[in-house]
Formats: sequence, C-alpha cells, structure tokens
Amino acid sequence: MTYGEVKLPECSLPGCQKDVYYDFRSGLQHDYCGRTHAKQGLNQQGQTLWEPHGCCHECKLTGCDETVAYEADTGRVHDFCCLTHAQEALHNGEWKHSDKKPRRKKRTREGHPTGEATCTLFGCSAKVWEDPSNNQKYDYCSRSHADLAKQRGELPPSDTTVARSFQGQSSLGLYSLNLLKNTHEKYVDVKHQFLTKWEKSDPRSVQVVRIYQIRNPEPVYNNFMQCVAARGTAPVVRRFHGTQVLCQVGVDPNAGPCNDASCPLCNICRSGFSMDFVNQHTGSQAGWLRYGPGLYFSPCSGKSNDYTVTSAVKPGPRGQQSVPHRSMLLCKVALGRNKSTFVDEQTLTRNSLLQQGFDSISGLVAPQGSGIQGTLNYPEDVVYEGCAAIPSYLIVYSLY
Repeated sequence: MTYGEVKLPECSLPGCQKDVYYDFRSGLQHDYCGRTHAKQGLNQQGQTLWEPHGCCHECKLTGCDETVAYEADTGRVHDFCCLTHAQEALHNGEWKHSDKKPRRKKRTREGHPTGEATCTLFGCSAKVWEDPSNNQKYDYCSRSHADLAKQRGELPPSDTTVARSFQGQSSLGLYSLNLLKNTHEKYVDVKHQFLTKWEKSDPRSVQVVRIYQIRNPEPVYNNFMQCVAARGTAPVVRRFHGTQVLCQVGVDPNAGPCNDASCPLCNICRSGFSMDFVNQHTGSQAGWLRYGPGLYFSPCSGKSNDYTVTSAVKPGPRGQQSVPHRSMLLCKVALGRNKSTFVDEQTLTRNSLLQQGFDSISGLVAPQGSGIQGTLNYPEDVVYEGCAAIPSYLIVYSLY
C-alpha cells in the first residue's frame, strides 16, 4: 500500500500481511500493523511494549499535542487525550464516528481539497457555493454559513497553518485573532517560551490549550514601530502580560473577541495598551505597584499568571476533571534605554525615570550568594508609554 509517497511494508509479526501502521501527523512508520501485533511480536522477543507516549500517540484534535488516553487494564489506546477533545473534533468536523483515521484530503497549494474548494466556516467540509449565472465561487457553502461566520466575526483562514480567524472592529480599525495549528511556524516557539519560563512551580501542572496570533489595528502597530525607531538600536523583547478577561474569547473556540469596553484583554487586543487603565483589573495584585504607575510585563509566565483570573472551569486536556482555564498575552516590548535594579522604587514616574536618562526599568532577582539585598522573587519589566508595547499572542492554558 502507498500512503501519499510512502510505500508501507508488511507487519513484522510472522504470518501477518497487513501494512504497518503509519502516523500521518508525526510521519512515524511503525513496525507492526497495530498494538496487538506489536505486543505479540515484542513478547516473542522477550521485550515489553511501551505505553503510549507523546512522540507517536498525540491527541488527534488540531492544536493539541497531549498524549492520548490509555486504558492500561484493557490495553485500549484512544485517539484523543480526553472525551472533551474527542467531542470537539467531532463537532468541528475533524473526525467522524466511523473513521479509524482522520479524514485526509489531498490539497492544492492554496489549501483547498484537490479539484473542489470547501466552505471556509470552521468545521464544514462542504463545497463552496458557485453562482450558476456567472460561475463565481464564494467562500462558504451557503448563506446560512456565511451569516454564521459573520455572526461569530469569523474570517476565512489566511493559510493552512491557521485553523480559524476572528475579526474585531475598533475606532482604530480592524484587528484579528488567528487560532494557530501546531504546524504553524510560531506555535512551537510560543508554547516553548510559555512552558519553560513558567518557573514558579512544576510546569507539568500547566497545559497550553490553544494559541492565537494577534493582528493589531494598523495605527496601533504603526505607533509601536515609531516608538521602536525613536528608542534607537535597543532590542525589542517578548514578554508576558496577565490581565482580566470578562468574556469567553479563547476559552471557547467558537468565541471571538467581545466589544465590551470594560473587558481588559479584548480592549488591549482592540486598541493596544494605555496608561489610562494602569492599576485597574490586575487580579490578586491590585493596588500595589512596585515601580509606580506603568505597564508591567515579565519574562516569567508564572509571574504574569498572578495577574490573570480564571475565565472558565471546564474539563482539561488531561482528563475529565474540571480545571481552571485562563488567558495570557505574549507581547512585544520596546524597552529602549533600560535601567536595572534589585529593589523597589514605588515613587518612580515616567518623568523621574526620563530625568535619570532611561525609558524603562527592569526589576531583577538578586543572584544567590551575591550578597545583594534584593526584593524580587521573579523578574519584571515596566514601560511608561502605551505605544511601547503591543500584544502579539493570546495563550489559553489550564491549571492542575
């Protein structure tokens, strides 16, 4: 049998003529047709079959790379990490009850199935509607799906590595949130930074649920680039920012950004950062600013988690237990002339910092054994102009 360009050999168990199992997601070709024959074959060799692991038994839901669920008493390997992700895949049209493998279609360079373009509403695989009077093809299969996409604020995905896109409107123009597939070039990088920079506890207690890339309104982006240019050759850093969210954006995969001006997270996506909202909606840390009235970021995702709140409690990717789900921003920050310190400066203002010759301040953790009497447990960076930072990614994660 040929799978794409892969010619599959027969199962290694003597007497079995079935093709070996090929995982199209990871590109791994196994030695046996399935786990039953693998167990038999390895037992004959005096070896033991490993339990499923993340290298070749990942959840089949797009965007999830958790290990699939495994019933040790029966030896049953599931296709998803939990029932919730199985149901979500069915709802999204990524899986059907009668399939043992995800439906896979050959695609053109534009990302449409060969020969026919499909409806761009997330989860629909029907043919797009073609006007018989002029042969014009539309993005959706029907008016109802076009209306549903408009109701959700959903756009046709920009490319095959984006699962879906939501568009929002602000006084500054259009912006969008693009749900990344794990094949997107930025997905692994953002996820790695989030997990490795957690630092506050065992990172295994945190799971990334999904990642959105944020396209800022043009004036917000232009203002940031002007700020970067004004601050010279100083590097732009990528930092985490935690804040409140009052809607279900991100946590609900069908929910786009809201239009509520009081929702801090959506307001940042919609209009960028503003000094007008300093010290508002800052979770458990409200009312105390270590370096005065500024915009606070951290290279430590666990630190920024202190400033987020649970936006939903729902089954997590590890199983059916209900766990808190939260959202955090990963931002680009132009630090410019940066001052470093190990202690608090609560009376600091933008003007007093400028008088010292700096644009921003970074609180650092005193090295152990250095003899420095520091006050920080985790590092943070502060800027004092809204244009000095823009949100780049929205990370939805669960806590255990």
